[in-house]
Amino acid sequence: MTKVLKIIGRITGVLLEWLLIVFFLFAFFIRTSTFQTYLAKLATTYLSHELDAQISVDKVDILFFDRVELKNVYVGDQQNQTLASLQSISINIRFLDIAKQEFGIEKVKLNKGLIKINRSAKDGRYNYEFLEEYFSSSKKTPEPSPFTLKIDQIQLSQIDFQYDDYRKARSKEGIDWDHLSITNLTLSATDFLVNLDIFHANINELKLKEKSGFTINQLAGQLTIDKKGIQLIDLDLCTNE
Repeated sequence: MTKVLKIIGRITGVLLEWLLIVFFLFAFFIRTSTFQTYLAKLATTYLSHELDAQISVDKVDILFFDRVELKNVYVGDQQNQTLASLQSISINIRFLDIAKQEFGIEKVKLNKGLIKINRSAKDGRYNYEFLEEYFSSSKKTPEPSPFTLKIDQIQLSQIDFQYDDYRKARSKEGIDWDHLSITNLTLSATDFLVNLDIFHANINELKLKEKSGFTINQLAGQLTIDKKGIQLIDLDLCTNE
């Protein structure tokens, strides 16, 4: 019996040693970009299969679990068209309070890319709705959950944005609000807040050019959108005219 106990003790000791080695190796490798990218590719391959849409990320850097940087991010829709294609996304996470349903982000940066939103001519569905449906709760609730998103600082640089409502005919004069095409969108904003009742942001700088020729050289102000309407305080607006 003593020999059996000694054997069990030795085996247990060896297993613990190997578990510690594996743990330290995992703790080391999970902090390397190569391993993080490998895990991201596994996740995006799984999501691509689940969503029936192409999703890919070329490189991932995670630092202390509160700063994430993604390189060459691509998200397609279920019609094999581009939904978003971005050279880089950088996010600094501040806090996540599940009990209060609040998500705080210190800084978000989107750099160089294209975002395309459209509505189907057949049923009016947005091309991103399949993402909302997949990540939303399967349980039916009478009202959406009042989740609050707070972002201290947002920066967009050289972003192109397209919006098309394929139910509507194209207009040849002025700005076609149903078929927008914006290039070189640059945005710097702070105190971003969004929930079911309100959207707020302090816009420090906004620049863009629309396909109609309309250009915003500078827009700044405190933007609030709620049930009362749209409000801009201390508006500073300069266009090409």
